[in-house]
Amino acid sequence: MGFTAADRIKEIAIIIITIIVIIAVWRFRSRRKPLSDTGCRQNYTRLRALFDTVVEDHDQFGMVYAYVEDTSGTGGILSSTPFVYMSYAVGFNAIANELVLLRIKVDWSGHGDPLCLTNVGVESAWLKQASDLIKIGIQDARLPKQFIELHIPWQISQDSDGEVLQIKQNDEANQFLEFFNKQFSK
Repeated sequence: MGFTAADRIKEIAIIIITIIVIIAVWRFRSRRKPLSDTGCRQNYTRLRALFDTVVEDHDQFGMVYAYVEDTSGTGGILSSTPFVYMSYAVGFNAIANELVLLRIKVDWSGHGDPLCLTNVGVESAWLKQASDLIKIGIQDARLPKQFIELHIPWQISQDSDGEVLQIKQNDEANQFLEFFNKQFSK
């Protein structure tokens, strides 16, 4: 007695379901646990130290963590997020009317080159405030895609996928909000 086509289809379906279950269990077990306020503040301190080593005149800048949701790079069918996150340390200097964008890797394995923007060359800039974060958009020819939308959270204590930095920056985010409203919004 041989296998029928229906038996083969059932066998393939069982294999596919088994693979999906294995991936789901693996993803569930690899999720990061929430950080305490102290752990989140330690991440902020570590980010600030990285920023200070890369940016000249770093003591003239306030700094916040921000992330970008890039919807052009979808993670695929097995990804838990429909977009790719990119993280930044964002420096702000009210005296020089300057922003510094420093792309970082969330696992602390590296960073990009700092990009300095002044409000003089910015074509447009806007800010939207929500209960849990500040969203800013900047349109400027000096940016890689001529536009960036940054999300600046007051606090992220839980990110199960490890896509963004768990951080607490309430005072710094409020300082940034004041700076951007006065110096950059157009």
